[in-house]
Amino acid sequence: MSYYDLLPFRKLHLRKLRGLRRLEEGTYCYKMDYYLFLDESGDHGLTKINPDFPVLVLCGILISGGNYRVLRARINELKIQIWGNKGIVFHSKEIRKRENDFSLFKDREVMMRFIEGFNSIVSECNYRIISTAIRKEAYKDRYHNPFTGVYQKALSFIIERTVFSLDERRMDVPQVKIVAESRGNSNDLDIMRHIEYLKIHGTGYVSAYRINNYGFNYAFLKKSFNINGLQFADMLAYPIARYVINSFDPSVNFDLMKKKFYQDNEGKMQGYGLKIFP
Repeated sequence: MSYYDLLPFRKLHLRKLRGLRRLEEGTYCYKMDYYLFLDESGDHGLTKINPDFPVLVLCGILISGGNYRVLRARINELKIQIWGNKGIVFHSKEIRKRENDFSLFKDREVMMRFIEGFNSIVSECNYRIISTAIRKEAYKDRYHNPFTGVYQKALSFIIERTVFSLDERRMDVPQVKIVAESRGNSNDLDIMRHIEYLKIHGTGYVSAYRINNYGFNYAFLKKSFNINGLQFADMLAYPIARYVINSFDPSVNFDLMKKKFYQDNEGKMQGYGLKIFP
């Protein structure tokens, strides 16, 4: 049994699920709380690496409770404008392939209306992007036993930079709630244990005290919960990956996204809101 197996982890109680559902309904929100919505583009496997997509990107959207209410409402407005209801769940891959609920994007006019509307949300809403891109071939070359922990490594970088970002506020200390898409019981448990490990040991750059200062409680939710923050993270993860690969994604204006990354005082995003490793 590994040390990880001995760690306690916080169970997700039903009242937390109810609270997140109320958040999507617009009746539950603490303005001083922050949400860190997480979704990825690519997979964490290292055995067979796709040469056309050799990265794993974990995209974090750091947003206050008050600003999330605005983002949630804007996304719902776009859904109603295009589909007539807010029950649609955005999925980046299906949108690119124009499948299922997104087959109507075969009509170029509808697709352009959606892109214009979504880009306006990207540009006008208030949030920060904190993301990690793992170059998987280089990661394999660097580590003797690299076949576990790629997602965890990416998450550690994001939690570090979330602490750095919030430290700059120098105001009341908010509590951060990590909200990630459920990846199955086993994977969710691995991530829970990793977060608890960081809360006990910290990282090489951030102490356990500083991490615990912001709470970093967590929830893992299925797509069927229709959490707009998770869908927003999913939509931005893919263009970040294409940027790292040095390609181009026409569905999201990356120049608009650049302004939303956590940056230093000189506007540098790499190493701050975009950690490329190694």
